[in-house]
Amino acid sequence: MGKVTARIYALMLTAALLAPLPAAAMSSQREVQFGQRIERAIEEQIGSVNDDPLLTAWVERVFVTLTPHTVRRDIPYRVRILDSETPNAFSLPGGAIYITKGMLNFVQDDDEMAAVLGHELGHEEQYHITKMYEEVKGANTLLTIFKFFSPLVSRFGDIAAGLYLLKVSRYHELKADEYGLKLMAEAGYDPQTMVDFMARLGSIEEKSGGIFSRYFETHPGSADRVAHLEGYPQIDKRSTAQATRAALHDLDEGRYAYAQGALAHIVASDPASVSARLGLARSQIALGYSGLVQQTLAPLGDDPRAQALALANAAPVASPRVDTAALVVRLDAAQARLKAAEDDVKARIKDGRRDADALDAHLGELDYDIPMDEAGGIAGVSDGSRLATLLYEQLKLVRDTNHLFDEATDTFDQAPAILEDNLKVLDDLRDQIAHPNSDSGLVLSRAQGIVDGVAAGTGGLLRAVDAARGSLAVAYENSAAIDRYMQAFGDVKHYPHGDLAQSDLDRLLPLARAAQIAFVSSARAADESADLVNQAQARTLLGRIAMLLPDATPARFADYQALLERQFGVTAPTLAQMRSANATPATVAVACALAAEHHGTPAGNLLAFRAHDPIDAAASAGMRGETLQLALGLIWAAYRT
Repeated sequence: MGKVTARIYALMLTAALLAPLPAAAMSSQREVQFGQRIERAIEEQIGSVNDDPLLTAWVERVFVTLTPHTVRRDIPYRVRILDSETPNAFSLPGGAIYITKGMLNFVQDDDEMAAVLGHELGHEEQYHITKMYEEVKGANTLLTIFKFFSPLVSRFGDIAAGLYLLKVSRYHELKADEYGLKLMAEAGYDPQTMVDFMARLGSIEEKSGGIFSRYFETHPGSADRVAHLEGYPQIDKRSTAQATRAALHDLDEGRYAYAQGALAHIVASDPASVSARLGLARSQIALGYSGLVQQTLAPLGDDPRAQALALANAAPVASPRVDTAALVVRLDAAQARLKAAEDDVKARIKDGRRDADALDAHLGELDYDIPMDEAGGIAGVSDGSRLATLLYEQLKLVRDTNHLFDEATDTFDQAPAILEDNLKVLDDLRDQIAHPNSDSGLVLSRAQGIVDGVAAGTGGLLRAVDAARGSLAVAYENSAAIDRYMQAFGDVKHYPHGDLAQSDLDRLLPLARAAQIAFVSSARAADESADLVNQAQARTLLGRIAMLLPDATPARFADYQALLERQFGVTAPTLAQMRSANATPATVAVACALAAEHHGTPAGNLLAFRAHDPIDAAASAGMRGETLQLALGLIWAAYRT
């Protein structure tokens, strides 16, 4: 084997090297088999979330409503959640759809989830993936395909500097949007959601260079996609009746703020629409816009349905008296502590980013010469080879190394934004004092608990940043194990028949596993930092949900119950149970989310929270901080556009 020097950037070999592309057009069976090879590489290199009942149930609940409307029956459709903070979704040959945790944190409701999953199903339904393969079948390794399918491929996984990153054509992306729009409309979702979702992506795209940068590498500009979507009949040619049905669907789904905006637009253009007007009043009751309900219902006169809604809009909870002067003093003290913590956190993050850059540079220096023949040498080996065994083990190290950077840098990115949100919460409480309304007394009666939550979350952020820095320090020390492995790999001089000799595998495999085990501890430390950040975010959301006052009237709480039950698939506690437990609507949400994770019952959890902090109780039960803050974020998003 002739020797061509290839600069290997630490752990550059990826699963993309493990199998040659099929030589001819794929049958459905070969497509599934081909996809399964890539799935294995992705699972090893990135990892999936398969032990989170709440997230899994949410994604699958939407997915199973879409697949009955697909046409292909020759491949088994399935969906998996990838353990990555980078927002993305993509499809593989053979029916596998992937969505990342990062995308779940961006998606705000079932309809937006349907838009994302419908788009990916559109690629599968229209054979875009296999067509793309046909266009590049001259490539003799899986690398090019793998690079496209997984834009999340690691910082250490880019072995072929000479190979190009493939993208599905702009035409195919737009056709996948069109097909996804059709799927979600047939499944009963509001197709306008896809347009609004793309527009929201576009606002992020304009800032560029952020967490969505990888997504935009493999998807066309959002402005183009919005323009095309608006021209499709599901959007452009729908009647007022169709728009009303979609908006009422949004209302029934618990998308109160979104439905209120859509119904207000319909009523403005068609004041005589009784169903839209009744729906608008319902959304206003759910959102607490009591003063607008009477105005909305007035044109309906003695309509019994309008009278029932007007009656439901009454009976507010009595607002307790609050010593606002004493509360202002507490808010001043809390704000001063928060400002001091903000400076401290920012200083620690600055040091943490330097630590991350130093580790990244250090790993980049661990490069060695790997013998390769003129055609690429070891590329194209079979799954059952000795080299494949080694490389799959190596992917676990790639996964843990990427996960370390992913979680640590996400901690550095999220902490300042959470601190800013906490300051806004305090400002909102001040505004209730300065500009009181009929609900202010109830809001301010909960102020001490909200302030305490902000303080606890801020302390958690300081610990999170320190934990992230600690994970990077441990990783730097453990990089010696990577160095030993890569040096030993570089010492291999011969690859009989394109494969490792058994003696080389026996020598290298323990070193690869030792390096992987060493980095597991670093990844776990980074997980701790991410958990603390997410718990801090959950505490902020608890305060925000408490200030929504979904319990201000029985009718508002009934809407809140319906939202919780639909989102979490459990029986939410009643208003009487909440009051008996001396709880707030926010802690009711935590009780329901915890029950959805198969920990207790909502009513039982609520009673347990009387003696335990709800965030700490959820963590003790094994609930991920990220899952809890995502669950609470979905409730918050239902009330805020």
